[in-house]
Amino acid sequence: MNSLLQCLSNFTLPSQYFIGEKFREHLNRSSDTRGEIAVEFAEVIRMLWSGQYKSIAPTDFKYCIGNLGNPICDCFLSTQMPLPDQKRLLLIFKPKCEEDY
Repeated sequence: MNSLLQCLSNFTLPSQYFIGEKFREHLNRSSDTRGEIAVEFAEVIRMLWSGQYKSIAPTDFKYCIGNLGNPICDCFLSTQMPLPDQKRLLLIFKPKCEEDY
């Protein structure tokens, strides 16, 4: 999960969009996630680029993904189950983030 978040954070335009607060104006609060995926992703991006932290633990983002009701996502709520590979995570995250707009 960390490598995927680092990779996504290095896309300049989307990262700049999420670092600012303007993205909140475009949130779809009527989606399944009520915009929470986008908000938590924005928080991760802000923490990565703030320069305040040597490392971060995206636990709130992980919890949001885990609460999507998808059997693959259940592993994000468990400390015993292995996390899915990056491709599966992206296939879960991308459509849910798109729904938030």
